Amino acid sequence: MATKSEIRKNIKAVKNEFEPAMIDFAGDIICYRIMALEEYKNADTIFVYVDYNREVKTATLINDALKNGKKVAVPKVYIVNVTDSDKPSKYMKFHYISSLEDLQDGFRGIKEPKEELPIADMDSEKAVMVMPLVAFDGEKNRVGYGGGIYDKYLSAHNVVKKIAIAYEEQKVDKIDDIDSFDIKPDMIITQKSVY
Repeated sequence: MATKSEIRKNIKAVKNEFEPAMIDFAGDIICYRIMALEEYKNADTIFVYVDYNREVKTATLINDALKNGKKVAVPKVYIVNVTDSDKPSKYMKFHYISSLEDLQDGFRGIKEPKEELPIADMDSEKAVMVMPLVAFDGEKNRVGYGGGIYDKYLSAHNVVKKIAIAYEEQKVDKIDDIDSFDIKPDMIITQKSVY
């Protein structure tokens, strides 16, 4: 049984082999698959990550949502030091953006919304969350980046539809190393399949 850290290491090696053309092509297919969903078409708000370091690209989806009058909210990571001896605690808030120009370099160089932008409201019954992952299996179990940031956010907010996106190459046979706080997406979309 592979641990989550072993899975992360293995998938990182797989993604490092990807050619830029494959990343662009697969990203476009995945975004178009999302845009074809009734949940997306009917959504008034899209909560979506900004891609970083070979993740599935999301700019196509963000631009389409904005063009079609949907509200778009992207995450910003906040770090809290409780005491000098404690490990910093990380949490996430989503901020509304009106264009990709509203982004700046943030945590670990990941593009994030400017802090002064309005914080997104999760109360919409027609909101869709598009989230990243490191690896997944056929049962929609997922491995994230290890900080539990999405699990914390999702456990504190009522997200109507949770869609994770990944490359098909991120699928593993089985994830046994599951914690009680791990939250499964409703759907995982790759360039080849929908789970």
